[in-house]
Amino acid sequence: MLVKALRRHWPKVEIIFRGDSGFCRWRILRWCERHDVRYFVGLAKNGRGKAQVAPWIDRADSLHKQTGKKQRLFASIHYGALS
Repeated sequence: MLVKALRRHWPKVEIIFRGDSGFCRWRILRWCERHDVRYFVGLAKNGRGKAQVAPWIDRADSLHKQTGKKQRLFASIHYGALS
């Protein structure tokens, strides 16, 4: 396993998995948590998610209007399905 090999050579290495919404699956996330691998995954668009990030979208739009340059803002949200 790649994670074991990396940790064998670099015991203190921080491993981070990054994936788009196609990788946002409970088995993958559970595996990461069990193997001390941090992860960042995208979420498919939905109403609740859009509402949570609306302030950042508004801010990016405002900055774009002020500067004429593309904007890229980062945020962290806590999201969980209601089911």
